[in-house]
Amino acid sequence: MRKKYWFYIDSYVHISIKKNAVLFYNPYTGKILEYNDEPGILGLVKTLRLPANLRVVPLWETELNNPVIREFVSNIKENFMGDLLDTGASHSKPVQLPPFPKVNKDVKYLKMDKNRSVGEDIMDYLTDLRIYVNDRCRHNCNICAGAYRQFPCCTSWRRGQRELVIDYLKILTEETRSAPYLDYHILGGSIFEYSMMEQAIEIIKDLSNRKIFYIHYLNVKPDKEQLKMLKEAEGELMMLINWPLDEVKLNLAFETVFTSGIESNMTFIIRNERDFAQADRIIDGYSLRTFEVKALYTGSNRAFFEENIYIGKDEIEEARPSLKDIYSRSFVNAFHFGKLTVLPNRAVYADVNAPYLGILGKDSIYEIMMKELSQGKSWRNIRRNVSPCKSCTYECLCPPISNYNTAIGRYDMCRIRKEKT
Repeated sequence: MRKKYWFYIDSYVHISIKKNAVLFYNPYTGKILEYNDEPGILGLVKTLRLPANLRVVPLWETELNNPVIREFVSNIKENFMGDLLDTGASHSKPVQLPPFPKVNKDVKYLKMDKNRSVGEDIMDYLTDLRIYVNDRCRHNCNICAGAYRQFPCCTSWRRGQRELVIDYLKILTEETRSAPYLDYHILGGSIFEYSMMEQAIEIIKDLSNRKIFYIHYLNVKPDKEQLKMLKEAEGELMMLINWPLDEVKLNLAFETVFTSGIESNMTFIIRNERDFAQADRIIDGYSLRTFEVKALYTGSNRAFFEENIYIGKDEIEEARPSLKDIYSRSFVNAFHFGKLTVLPNRAVYADVNAPYLGILGKDSIYEIMMKELSQGKSWRNIRRNVSPCKSCTYECLCPPISNYNTAIGRYDMCRIRKEKT
């Protein structure tokens, strides 16, 4: 008599099928299993994924005699992704409840529910507001024109003629005051060149949210009065450091910041291995505990990015994205979602590399967020919608599309396809 088993894949296992390729991912171990051009395995997995089967199917002993299927089942078991159960040990088919992700406040679902509003609790989504109060700076750093398009950074353009009128800053803070998870990021060319900085501080200090002020190290003055003003506003300092470096002025900036008592963080903006080595030396020399390192794409350092920023299978397994990460990447772009940028000309962006969404003072932040949620591209710019990512089994395992992708001009900043060949 032929022996029969129940074969199942655990509900926490991520399964991705693209044409003749199948991928299994265990979020608890980070292990990835891949199969290409194996019709027997592909057919079995497609059957497992049928809604009626709930990832549980019968498997006969004769099927396990097939060495390909037998090895596949063995790999699934060894990597804690599923198992075989003797049907004689149960009177009925085991019950599996595969996850079905749903975004409760997704516009599509809210439009179908007459008892709910599309804009309900919309301010809960807003997490980062980057406010450029001016574009004036006395220096001419090599990061000035483009770094802000890749990550939050100071910038100066249009000859430093633009400032955010203080009345609009009042409007902005009033419209966002109810956002419970919002961080305010205050940037500019040099924010200390902002002619209305003292008035701005009076507005900002009344906010209970986290407030981060961005200052280039060349703009830190030794008298500490400016930092004292930021500290009184209960703000944090993010000091920006780039190359080529003036070490004398950097040392003076460190001394000023450390003795001011303000809570501080450092961003090292690097272009190559040499910059990174010097940043590492400075971090060790000052025993820095709060810092971040940002790579800047310049157009001529692609090899550095390919070596240090591009990812492969090993990096993904080491990062071990959770099921929550995977589901999130299926619906929204976590790099952009919840973030807005306001430039001194009052233009509001979800992504500074995309068209602006509205004009501060003319369009409310509520209207701007509604527009991005219902019509925009940035918050929902996910890999399943772009080539070549949408044809790759790693689509939901790779990090969200970021401004680096825009700067380099390609979505697949990875070594995965190369590793497969």
